[in-house]
Amino acid sequence: MQRLPLFPLNVVLFPGAQLPLHIFEPRYRTMISRCLEESKPFGVVLIREGVEVGGSAVPHMVGTTADIQSAYRLADGRMYIVTEGRQRFRINYPLSVDPYMVAMVTMLDDDVNDRHQADELTALYSQYHRTVAAATGMRSNAIDLPSEPVSLSYKLADSMQMALPIKQRWLESDLDQRIHELIEALQFELALLPNIPPDQLDREPPFENTSWN
Repeated sequence: MQRLPLFPLNVVLFPGAQLPLHIFEPRYRTMISRCLEESKPFGVVLIREGVEVGGSAVPHMVGTTADIQSAYRLADGRMYIVTEGRQRFRINYPLSVDPYMVAMVTMLDDDVNDRHQADELTALYSQYHRTVAAATGMRSNAIDLPSEPVSLSYKLADSMQMALPIKQRWLESDLDQRIHELIEALQFELALLPNIPPDQLDREPPFENTSWN
């Protein structure tokens, strides 16, 4: 276990994802300043109950550590920072809530058991990417997905437009369950898209200067 300052937010941060933040509350200015001075991360946790600004919040028990990549301090004390998710953790118990939340946490790892599911997820997302491009008349640029299953699952979980409770469930899930649910989500999305003939999926659209992200 280790001690970790926590930042409850209305966002789910996945390992490898970037999260820019505007730090304006005095308590979080203090927290971020200490993290910068000590070159230490903080934890981002999705709010389960309460509010993000000006009050107390009850977080979910699983979050992600955030490394501060860059920081810009304004004359009035506010800060703009860019963070990157690093590792999942589970809250064991709180240590303090004043002026900001600190808890003892345990870091969580992912075990890779089934490479086949990851290959299926990669193929399915590539199909989804091409189908969306064909349906919208945009160029289907090559996509660069991680080959490593854990990084792949986090990248796609972060990129998909889903409700926060679903994303939180993916963050809490083990790797096999996360990939299984991502495959189901992509299959559902593909079923909603127009039926595009296979020979149309790789055809160049008329719009030359547009890309889909």
